Amino acid sequence: MEIQQHSRREFLTGIAVFSTAFGMRAVFGRLSLSEEKNPEIVIGEKQLPESQLIGQTNLEYKKPQEAFQNIIEKIIINPNIAAKFERGLSTENLIEDLNIYYPIYKTVADAYGLNWVDIWVHHVEETIASRSKSDENPGHYGAMQRSLEFFGDDYVFSSFHGKGLNHLQNIKGIRYWHDPQEIATGTRIFADLINSNGGDLRKAYGKYVSDSTIGNFRYNLSQELKGILN
Repeated sequence: MEIQQHSRREFLTGIAVFSTAFGMRAVFGRLSLSEEKNPEIVIGEKQLPESQLIGQTNLEYKKPQEAFQNIIEKIIINPNIAAKFERGLSTENLIEDLNIYYPIYKTVADAYGLNWVDIWVHHVEETIASRSKSDENPGHYGAMQRSLEFFGDDYVFSSFHGKGLNHLQNIKGIRYWHDPQEIATGTRIFADLINSNGGDLRKAYGKYVSDSTIGNFRYNLSQELKGILN
C-alpha cells in the first residue's frame, strides 16, 4: 500500500519527540533482507547469537490452544472473512498466517494493553503478513512498515527486549527473522497513538497510516473481526 511520506512525517513527529526525550538516538539504520538468516543478528548495538533464536516450538509458548482453535473454526465457518481484507488473501492464507503469528500477536498485544486483532489487521494490510518485501515502501521497514526516520534501532530494542519479548524470536515459521521485534515495535507505536488521541481507536488507525479513509477501513474491519472472533 502506497503511503504518503509527507503526511506520515507530520503525525510521527510527536511520538519521535517523546522517544528522543527518553534517550533514543536519532540514528536510523536499516537492516537488509540478506540479514534474514544472519547468524549474528544485530539490533541496535546488541547482538543475538543464533543459539538464542532456535530450539523451541510455537506450542511451547503456551498458546491458549482451545481459544486459538475456536478462532480457526470461526474463520473456517465464515469464509467471507478473508474477502474483507484489502490484500486478497484466502481463508487458507489466513489460517496459515495465524498458525505462525498468533502467538506473537497475542503476546505483544497483551504487553501493550491492546487487542490482538488490531495487530493482525495492521500486519496483513501493511505487508500481507510479511509476504511482501520488508522495504517495499521507501523510508519504511518491516512487518508493520516502521518509519526509519522516526523509529530507529534503539526504539526497536526497547519496544521488544524492554518488554521482555525476546523469547518470541524463537517462534517457528516466521517469514523474516525480524518479524517479532518489528510487530512489537508497530504495536508500541499504535498504542502510543491511541493514548495520544485520547483512546480514540478510529483516530489512531488513521494516524498510523496517515490517511483517514484507509484508517476507517481498518478500524471497521477490526471491529467486525472482533465481533466474530473474540
